This record gives sequence, structure tokens and C-alpha cells, in this order.
Amino acid sequence: MGDTKKHICESCGGALKIDAEKQLYVCPFCGITYDYAYFKEDDVFEKAETFASRGEYAAAIDACEFYLTKDPHNVRALEKIMLLKYEIMDLGKFRMRNVLKFFKGKPQTTEYLIEQAEGEGRKRLEKVSAVIGKARECHNLHLDIATIDREIDDCKRVYDEKEKSAHGMYVEEDANDPENRKMIDPHIPLKKLTVIYRIILSCIAFVFLAFCFLGPIYICCIIVAIGLGVICDAHARIPVLKKKCAHVDNCREQMKSMQNQIGILKVKKESLQKQFDEKRGEINVLLDELEKEEDM
Repeated sequence: MGDTKKHICESCGGALKIDAEKQLYVCPFCGITYDYAYFKEDDVFEKAETFASRGEYAAAIDACEFYLTKDPHNVRALEKIMLLKYEIMDLGKFRMRNVLKFFKGKPQTTEYLIEQAEGEGRKRLEKVSAVIGKARECHNLHLDIATIDREIDDCKRVYDEKEKSAHGMYVEEDANDPENRKMIDPHIPLKKLTVIYRIILSCIAFVFLAFCFLGPIYICCIIVAIGLGVICDAHARIPVLKKKCAHVDNCREQMKSMQNQIGILKVKKESLQKQFDEKRGEINVLLDELEKEEDM
């Protein structure tokens, strides 16, 4: 039986020996035996992938960590654990836009995995860690973009409410005929009514003075009565129209403010989207480097 440096006993940590006749790994310290297949790398990672496909990421990590008890510096196992901590099994997943958006971006402790690797393996894990860090940044940028989208929707909702409220203050023409009902800006009838009001006042004053000198008082009284009726109507309608105009002006100001706010938010969203795409490009560059290293 020869010493097997690669495999150590899971129970006591002692170096295992091979029993070629029985095709077993034997611990000379505690007597525990292990089947050959127990240490096959592909079997361990196949199990880890099976666990991960079922969403059992903790079990998948346990499988890879178990393999590290036999080969503490195995880069493949260390990389798998690093990815599984973020519920990712394959580096290629980071090329997917949706994975970057919904990436489990909560920081995990992975520095010890990098320190456990040696030589080129450590450099590879540092790149994998960089990919994860940039993926987390993409995830955070996506959250910021989603927040801005909600703010834009809120501004649009307020804009629609103010627009509807302003139109509710508009004066209806042909109110008795629903099919021909129109809405006009209250500023228009207010302006017309104000002009008529002033003309009628001027006419009453002129007629009153003219007929007082000429004598037919009864004609003067009729004209004055008609004029007073128009003036009374104007006195009743003008304050109402002024109130409607003030409400419409206020709504328009708020609508303009919402439009400006939407414009600012859209510019900010475009900036964040650009940053997201840049980070995504950096991730793809790192992934290309990692793939080339695997092919070499």
C-alpha cells in the first residue's frame, strides 16, 4: 500500500493509504475505509450540480466542501463554492442580462476561498470574484433604474390627475346635447364676459346721461334695467370663472412641473442604463479571459 497525498481522512485528517487488492482507501489511524468512487472529482461535481438544479444550494456547497477535505487547493471546487454562495452554478450565467438584474447581490465571505488557492488558481479566483463584484454592481444599478421607473410612473399619474382635474373646471358648451358637448378654457368666457360687462356699464352711463337731458325717462329706465340685469349676471359669473381659472392655472403649473421632473428622471435613467451596459461589457471581457484560460 502506498501513501496517497491527495486524499485525507474526513474523520481524523490523516493521510490515506491505498489497498489495491480491495480497491479501497484506508486510514491507518482510525481504520475508516473509502471506496475509490468516493473521491472521484466528476462524481462530486455532478452531485453538486444536481443539488443546485433543485435549488438545494447549501447541499451543493457541502458536496464541494467535502471534496476540499481531500484536495484543499482544488480550484474547481473553490470556484464552485464561490459561485454557489450566490446561487450560481456556471460562470456563463453572468452573460445573461436577467441574471445580472436579479442576481443575489448580498455580499458573501469568499476571501478565504481565494487565499486557499495557489498560483494561477488564485489569479483565476480573483477574476471570478471581480465578475461577482461587477454583477452585484449591475444588480444595484438595476434596482436604482427600477426605482426611477416607479418615480416616473408616479409623476405620470399625478400629471393625469391634474389634467383631468383641470378639464373638470372647463366650461361646457351645448350642455343639453351630450353628443355636441365641448370643453373650453374658462379663461375665454371670463375674458368675453369682462369685456361685455365693461361695455354695458359704459352704455348705461351714456344712455342715462343722454335721456336725462332729453326727457323720455321711461326709455332710459328700460335700458338701465336691461343693463343692470346683464351686470348682475356678470357679477354672479365672473367670480366663479375666476376661481375656475385659478384652479386650471394651478393644475397647469403642476403638470409642467411633472413634465420637467419626468425629463430629469429619464436623463438619470439613461445614465444608469449606460453604466449598467458598461459593467456588463466589463463582465463579458473577464469571462472571455477565463474561458481562454480554460482552453489553454
